[in-house]
Amino acid sequence: MVVKNIVGYLYGVDMTRQEAINILLDHFSAGFVRTIEDALNKEWVGLTNNELVDLTIKNAGFPILLAQAIEAKLKEKNYD
Repeated sequence: MVVKNIVGYLYGVDMTRQEAINILLDHFSAGFVRTIEDALNKEWVGLTNNELVDLTIKNAGFPILLAQAIEAKLKEKNYD
C-alpha cells in the first residue's frame, strides 16, 4: 500500500510508510554521526598557566568555586 506522507511530499514521490521511515532515519543518523565526528576531530583546548594562576588567585580559599571556575573556563574554550 502506498501512503502519502511528508517525506514523499518533500521528495515529490509516493512511497510506502517503511520507505519514508528509512529515509527519515538515514537523515537523522547522518546528522548525528556528523556531530560526533566533528566533536572527535576537534582538538581539546586547555588552560594556560596564566589562566590557571588567575583563576586560583580569584578563588583562593574556595576549592569548590575554583573547580567551578576552571570547568566554566574549559567549557567556554571548547564548546562555544
